[in-house]
Amino acid sequence: MRILLINLLYDPYNHGGAEKATLVLAKVLLKAGDQVVVISLYPGKSQTTEIRDGVRVHRLPLDNIYWPLDLVKKKIWGYRAIWHLKDMWNWRSARRIGKILDEERPDIVHTHNLSGVSVSVWKEIKRRNIPLVHTMHDYYLLCIRSDMFSRGLPCQERCLECELSTVLRKKWSQRVDTVVSVSEYVLDKHRQCGYFKDVPGAVIYNIEPSVSRASNQVSLSNSRPDDLMVFGFIGRVNLVKGVAELLEATTHLADSRWKLRIAGVGPEDYIENLKQKYTDPRIEWLGYTTADEFYASIDVTVIPSIWNDPLPYVMIESFAAGKGVICARLGGMPELARLGKKVATYEASDVHSLARTMDAAMSSPAAWRAGGFANEEARDSFKENAILAQYRSVYENVRKSNVEAQAASL
Repeated sequence: MRILLINLLYDPYNHGGAEKATLVLAKVLLKAGDQVVVISLYPGKSQTTEIRDGVRVHRLPLDNIYWPLDLVKKKIWGYRAIWHLKDMWNWRSARRIGKILDEERPDIVHTHNLSGVSVSVWKEIKRRNIPLVHTMHDYYLLCIRSDMFSRGLPCQERCLECELSTVLRKKWSQRVDTVVSVSEYVLDKHRQCGYFKDVPGAVIYNIEPSVSRASNQVSLSNSRPDDLMVFGFIGRVNLVKGVAELLEATTHLADSRWKLRIAGVGPEDYIENLKQKYTDPRIEWLGYTTADEFYASIDVTVIPSIWNDPLPYVMIESFAAGKGVICARLGGMPELARLGKKVATYEASDVHSLARTMDAAMSSPAAWRAGGFANEEARDSFKENAILAQYRSVYENVRKSNVEAQAASL
């Protein structure tokens, strides 16, 4: 099968979960014998094509006023408003991609993160009667910021600005042949807002390569007491990830037998302010650290996100590393929590609730060190063969329905 994937970025221009998921899926499809083509944007000025690890990659310049990852210009209201106006229906981007569709003639087009590309590409795909699958990794179709998070809190309802800015996204969502979501929460949220009406839907988790390896759990240093609980956070250190709430929770812990290791990078001024406010010597700032090194140095992963995180890779990685997890009850986290052997959830943003949960873990350290996936079925949910089979089924069903629809129109 000839499969064309479209995503904002593609290796080596990696940014987030959608980029990781697209790259891993491309490799798995290629290994399974499919022909794989990718279209993505890049910060260059002209269109390029290259073969990268067996995948033909078309990189397009951005047809907008600034690169979407330019944080300086994103903060300027006038620039931001024009960018989002263009992103409502980017006909220049659609025209570029239409030419590639005519050249590549794919059997399936599978779109992912369309920020910077815009849903105008869906029109070009359907004009050519090509079966279309779309995977949602975030809230781009609902929210101009893609995160449904504003003024320090998750959005309970969509604001008027987002509703008006996404009218065309909602309209064209009805033309997708099958919509896939990385979590039940994200799919339900879009359905509730009137997206993908009568469009078949499926929940397919992202492939996590680490689950196919033997558990990489490594014993902590024998020099530390057995009753010392080492909590850990790994990820982007910023507002929505809830690091500040985690640090504040440590000031309310009743039990003193703990350490907290924070791995990751983020805005320097934000991190420096946190370091100055929370000076407990039991808090260790690791900076950038590999996942294997991090998980080998902790007992329990804490995921204190204060936004509706659709599918935190950290939780999957933690289970694969044999760790217990403490996480907020938001977004896709509760449904992932069901797949773990030792997991506790708490009310998001409630530092006292988080502190009580951490204290409870310290009261039974042996039990909390016996984490990981609940069973092999849970582990298999993220293996490449299982995900490939699910997507293969979606592709075949979409192609069959497309053929039947074209035959009926004759």
